Amino acid sequence: MDPFHPFSDMLNNLREFMRNGTFTDVVFNVGVYEFTAHKAVLASSSSVFRAMFSDPMIESTSNTVVLTDIDANAFSIFLDYIYSRDNTIVKGDVEQLLMIADKYDVEPLAELCDKSFETLLTVENAIDTLIIADRYNRSELKTKVSLFIKKHRNAVSSCESWGKLESDLVLFDEMLQIFIEGENNFSGDPTFCGIPKFVNEITWTLNNNVWECKDEVIPPFTLKLPGNRTSASVNFHVSLINRNGELGVKLESDYVGALPLTINVTRKKEGSLRSRCTMYWVWQEHHREVTFYVLRMLDIIYAYPFDLTIALEKTRTSGQHLSPDYTEDAKLTVGDVAIPVHKSVLAGSSEFFSNMFGGERVVEEYPIDGIPERTLNQLVQFMYCHRMTAPKDVDLHLLQGAHRFKLEDLVEHCESILEAGITIGNVLETYAVAEEIGLNRLANSVKKFIVAHAEDIVKQGKVRKLKNSVLLKELFLKLQ
Repeated sequence: MDPFHPFSDMLNNLREFMRNGTFTDVVFNVGVYEFTAHKAVLASSSSVFRAMFSDPMIESTSNTVVLTDIDANAFSIFLDYIYSRDNTIVKGDVEQLLMIADKYDVEPLAELCDKSFETLLTVENAIDTLIIADRYNRSELKTKVSLFIKKHRNAVSSCESWGKLESDLVLFDEMLQIFIEGENNFSGDPTFCGIPKFVNEITWTLNNNVWECKDEVIPPFTLKLPGNRTSASVNFHVSLINRNGELGVKLESDYVGALPLTINVTRKKEGSLRSRCTMYWVWQEHHREVTFYVLRMLDIIYAYPFDLTIALEKTRTSGQHLSPDYTEDAKLTVGDVAIPVHKSVLAGSSEFFSNMFGGERVVEEYPIDGIPERTLNQLVQFMYCHRMTAPKDVDLHLLQGAHRFKLEDLVEHCESILEAGITIGNVLETYAVAEEIGLNRLANSVKKFIVAHAEDIVKQGKVRKLKNSVLLKELFLKLQ
């Protein structure tokens, strides 16, 4: 797991909880071995687990799952991946791991297994790998192995495993079809002729506001993302458009089906990052096009010239917010309002909640005093998604709550937004909070603002609320 990944601390904590049996609520019996885990974490990564724990099945009531067809070592690696998202974790019996990933519909792990098979591919194991790819409907792996066999057909046909292919004429026929059609369906790369080359981002440079004033469209650029079991790739045509003076990004695709997308929009000026936004969107069967307006997403007033980058990727489910009525085991209360949560998720994100829950497993209500309902909802959303709050929704309550819950990334985000938004109207309140929670950078910025706007501060009668003697003296000396 990348230590700088936004989910790193939370995932590491959750994995430790799993290994130590902290807050766990489901047990897997695999042979003579026993594994404990958290339903909420498993369900966030697997639609099969989600259904298993939601439906009136034995597993959802007894909290015990007996697995008779799975290797214990492979299942241990599987759980470690669910909790860590470690891309280097695939090892040992890769087929067994792929079987588990397929059984529980964990596509990111299945893709890692595909890559492992590709790395280990040889003339001797090509037929066995092709059979595995076919067994678990790994269309992209199947294509790559078929084209490898085509390239090394003489050597492969001399191997002992060749007889396995001769006895499966359906698979044999499908392989030959790939021989014929593969190079037309995929753009090649240096390793495998006919392997998809995925392109997931495009950058435009906009030099002047003439473009903004005219009703123009930058011609579409095609982004190619990995597909699913029935389609090796998905194409999105991306255009930059001006509609009624608003800068928009238009996505078009003929893809039929549901595809969860993460859309990253960044704006750079002179090579420096100026603003960015991450948005989650599910492409549905009825969609043919959708337009996102960049100004609304970035919440900025842009100045030319600047570079605008759009990046698409298939959304991974690990950090997404779970349905609030699904396997929650605690409630946070503000007045008469109760917010259902999962102890393991909050404890994994926040030391504050790890200490609060203290290992208790029964469903309880935990009153949270001194935080408005809206702010608490924002904080819970952050702990589930680790997605920064939009600048327009950042206020002093959110900063105080993030500090109280020890969410350092959110504290830093709020501090930057509030620092850029200091006004005569909020300067003293901002200074008081910055001093209270020890944010020196924000406090110093407020001091400079007060000194720079000394006359306006005095005219609006705010001096009486200023209790810092050093700052009062600086303000006094500043006035002419």
